[in-house]
Amino acid sequence: MPDKAPKDVPVKNTARKVLSAPPPPHQFREPKDIAQATGGTQLLIDLIATKAFQRLKEVRFLGAIDYSEVPHPNGQSRRIRYTRYQHSIGVMQLALFYAKLRNINTERRGILAAAALLHDIGHPPLSHTVEPVFKQSLGIDHHSVSLDIIRGKIPLGTQVFETLVHHDVDVDELTAILSGQDSEFEGFFSGPINFDTIEGILRTYRYRNDNLTCLHPVAVTEAATRRETTCHRDIVDAFWQHKDWVYHNFINARQGILSDHICRMYLQDRITDVNETWFFIGENELFKRLKGLKELLLSNTFEEAALSYAGTPIPFTKRHYFVDNNGDFFRWEDTLRYKHTRKGMELKTTGDGEQHSRKTKEGAQKELFDVNSL
Repeated sequence: MPDKAPKDVPVKNTARKVLSAPPPPHQFREPKDIAQATGGTQLLIDLIATKAFQRLKEVRFLGAIDYSEVPHPNGQSRRIRYTRYQHSIGVMQLALFYAKLRNINTERRGILAAAALLHDIGHPPLSHTVEPVFKQSLGIDHHSVSLDIIRGKIPLGTQVFETLVHHDVDVDELTAILSGQDSEFEGFFSGPINFDTIEGILRTYRYRNDNLTCLHPVAVTEAATRRETTCHRDIVDAFWQHKDWVYHNFINARQGILSDHICRMYLQDRITDVNETWFFIGENELFKRLKGLKELLLSNTFEEAALSYAGTPIPFTKRHYFVDNNGDFFRWEDTLRYKHTRKGMELKTTGDGEQHSRKTKEGAQKELFDVNSL
C-alpha cells in the first residue's frame, strides 16, 4: 500500500516566498455559486447547465481509485471523492485566470474557457479506469466522444452544440484547440504544462495532503504564464515533481493498479452485454450492472481479494517524471525540459507481490510527455 501520510514534495525557498501568501480563489469542491465561478460569463453558465455536463457529477475523478482510496467519504479533509464535474470547472477557472493575465479579449476568452470547461465532457463512468475496455471493444474513448458531444453528433451533445452556436462560438475552432491543432494559447492545451494537468495533478495530491503550503494550481498557472524570474521556474519545476509523486503514490501504486485492473476485468466479463449506451451511464447504474464490484472496492480486505480475483500478473506502464535542465524554461522549451520515461512492468499477484520489469516491443524506455493521463 502507498504511504498514507506523504511528506510535502520539496519546493525551493524562492518559490515558497510566493506561496506563503494565500493563493487566489480556486475551488477544488463543487462551487456553490456558478455565476461567481464563471465570472458571470453566460456562455459558461449555459454550458454547465447542459445535461451532458451535469452528467459529470456521476463520474469520479480518479475512477476506481476514488472508491478504494476513500471508502467512507464524509466531506472532511482527505475523506472526499472528487468528480470530473469539479475538475472541469477547476480547469475552466485556470483558463479564465490565464485570460486575465494575458488581457485576452471577451470573444477569445469565451472560446478559451469553453474549451477548458468541455475538455473532459466525454468521460465514461469510472473515468480512465474502464476506458481501455470501451476502446478495445467499441472503438470509442473520451477524446472522440467529447468531440462528438461538442459537435452535436450524438443526442447527448445536442444541448452543448446548440449552446455554442447560440453564443456564436466557432465549434470547429474549439475542437481544434482541444485536439492540440491550434497553438494560440501557448501550449496550455497541448504541452506538458497545461491547464488540465496542473489542475488534475494538484487535485490528486490533495487526496493525501491538503496543506496549502504545497503548490496551488493558480500559482503554477501564473508562474508558467509569466516566466519572468527563477522563482517562476522553481514553481513549475516543483509542480513537475508533484506529478512524479502522484504517479508513484496513486496511478502506479499497488492499490491504483489493482483498482483499475479489477474494474476492467468485471466489465470485460460482461462484454457481450456492453454497448455504447454503457459509456454514458452514471457510476451508480454501472455498479448495479457489475454486481459485487463496488463492495469489493470498498472492502477492508480489498488488496487481498483483488489479488486473488486477478489471478495472473498485471501488466502496467510505470512512469517517472523529471526535469531536464537542457530545456530552457524561459524560452518555453517545455517538451525538452518536462519529460518522463515509461517502462513496461508487471505486478505479481502471488508471493511478495513485487513489481518486475517486463519486455516491451520497443525494448528500451522512451522519453516523452503525456498530457492526458489523469
